[in-house]
Amino acid sequence: MALIENVTLFIRDFSVQEGLTVLEPMIVFIIGMVIYSMFIFKFYNLISRRVVFTFTGGTYSQHSGLKKFAYILEYIFLFPVITFIWFFVISVILAMISEVLTIGNVFLISMAVLATIRITAYYDENLSRDVAKLLPFALLAIFLLDISTISIHTPFEIISQLSGIGKELIYYFGFIFIVEVVLKVIGHHVGSGSTKSRKEVSPVIDGKRN
Repeated sequence: MALIENVTLFIRDFSVQEGLTVLEPMIVFIIGMVIYSMFIFKFYNLISRRVVFTFTGGTYSQHSGLKKFAYILEYIFLFPVITFIWFFVISVILAMISEVLTIGNVFLISMAVLATIRITAYYDENLSRDVAKLLPFALLAIFLLDISTISIHTPFEIISQLSGIGKELIYYFGFIFIVEVVLKVIGHHVGSGSTKSRKEVSPVIDGKRN
């Protein structure tokens, strides 16, 4: 009987309201981390792809006529917009991580990181993906260890500083665009050469089999 009474008293010490109060902060953290992780997953998978746009599907060499024209338009008009979004996200993350970098250095390093991600994408998309997710998950680790270092005002500070280095940004984005075009051209020629080599080798192999 004494055991049953003790168990009953122990159970009575718990309440749904108290449980919700205790669990609420943890639930908020879980929801926040899940949403952030999903966003970062989409972000680094998009930014680290060799073929960024999939509206027309495939690569330039796989298109003909109107689709080639649409493919070019994607990179002339959409690529700068997407690049700016990537640049802004990386700048915000870097500014949140570092307390010593000036805003000019934040922009410089952010563009260098972005260029590195795009260049490595043409070498190995897995490598590019690893580079792309490095800063976002570093921010998540810092957030979990010391939440006081994270400022919600950082994105607005970044926006307010953009006009001050407008000329530098034009050079940065021009550089990124040129790098992307050069990599596309090299990738196109390398891909065409590989396809041609495979076509030349195939008849020889088939002949040996016959």
